[in-house]
Amino acid sequence: MFLPMPSPDGQARWREAGMGDRRKAVLVLDVGKTNVKLLAIDEDGRILGQSRTPNPTLPGPPWKHPDTAATEAWMIGAIRELAAAVDVQAIVPTAYGSTCAMLDAEGNLAFPIMDYEDEHSPDVIRSYAEVAPPFAETFCSIAPNGMLLARQLWRARREHPQQFEAVRAVVPLAQFWGFRLTGELAWEHCALGAQTQLIATATGEWSSVARQFGFDRLFPKRQQADNVLGRIRPEIAAATGLPTETPVLVGIHDSNADYGRYRMAGLDHFTLLSSGTWLITFDTDLPLSKLDPERDMVSNTDFTGKPVATARFMAGREFDLVSQLKGAGTGEPEWDTVLRLIRRGTMALPTFNVNGDTFPGTGGRGHVVGPELADATEAKALASLYVALGTDVVLDLLQSKGQVILAGGLAKDRLYAPILAALRASQPLASSSEPDSTALGAAELFWRTVRPTPPIALTPVAPAGIDGLADYRARWREAVARP
Repeated sequence: MFLPMPSPDGQARWREAGMGDRRKAVLVLDVGKTNVKLLAIDEDGRILGQSRTPNPTLPGPPWKHPDTAATEAWMIGAIRELAAAVDVQAIVPTAYGSTCAMLDAEGNLAFPIMDYEDEHSPDVIRSYAEVAPPFAETFCSIAPNGMLLARQLWRARREHPQQFEAVRAVVPLAQFWGFRLTGELAWEHCALGAQTQLIATATGEWSSVARQFGFDRLFPKRQQADNVLGRIRPEIAAATGLPTETPVLVGIHDSNADYGRYRMAGLDHFTLLSSGTWLITFDTDLPLSKLDPERDMVSNTDFTGKPVATARFMAGREFDLVSQLKGAGTGEPEWDTVLRLIRRGTMALPTFNVNGDTFPGTGGRGHVVGPELADATEAKALASLYVALGTDVVLDLLQSKGQVILAGGLAKDRLYAPILAALRASQPLASSSEPDSTALGAAELFWRTVRPTPPIALTPVAPAGIDGLADYRARWREAVARP
């Protein structure tokens, strides 16, 4: 088989590992907010190779948007390179939520794909609020910026009515990339059931705002995430060397791919911390009636169409912003750095991103209190401490009591998980040993059709022994509660 060699330019590099036959693999196109990856994943869940590229945002008009042309050109080259090394069984797209493509009659983008962090005008915010469905209908509050998918469609319709009339189909982001590969259109419930206000959670049908303004009529046929969307287009086959019969699955919303991996493996009664730019926390047991819309608690929808209680905290972005407060240092913090911050009382208070999410009213007001940070190493340690404290609040909001599982980017930070385990001493915390769990969940949509889903190896996280942490936590929460 072939294994990837890391490279600074983001392209996959391969070295032969002594096996002549190409291994069967699924290619997962994982479109993240920050990076786009293509991974070759075999039947045993091993990542045989991967390629990645940044996912930059371009300025308007009419709004900030991802560079889809650059991503597609990269995707074709990456597929060609991986397809030469593995025997591709299928392609599965997965992508971040709150994002859609509006297509015209020829299948071209009628508008650039809106970046969910683009700011809406006061007119769009006010006018949409007048027609938005109640929280009890969609279990989704009106999120800041462009995150709410129904409001993105509302904005396009309100600000560009003539151009909007040319829209003939709307698909979530993962299905847009499936369309680019196959020419076939569909949508799946995970994406529109993830805080869009387009779906009425109790019934699984279109929401009142979707029906009132005809948004529902713009979406094609709904399919399950593991259905075959279509076969790759002949021009894709020619450009990549793949057989024309290569199937492309409908695909899945990224954090639901992560959550689905654990449900497909038979796990129940747990809380999942799915971390990337966002920390999306799923709890299998909290009734939706307990969700607090003021704290960015919302319903999600899993790959089977079942609602699940969820809380959102932009932990990955917060971690990056705090860790860079003293620039990009090269040193890695040790535990004595964390202890020094706690003894001094240096604290990061929410939130450094503009959303606020778990901490309403704090968007863009994040700051450090207490003695100043000495250097970049202390900033990195403070980021781990701060995000763990924020995660602790999220788990309280979800009334999490049982097994907690950490997956994704934050699992790679050596300080965060032990700090969180110490804060949640009454709960078992385990870290998934699977890298790229979102991509593995997406790949499992195909592999589970040919063999039983294997169990997930979880590594228990030992709580860090940190003197003064309980008192620091109490003082931090008191500071956060003050207006």
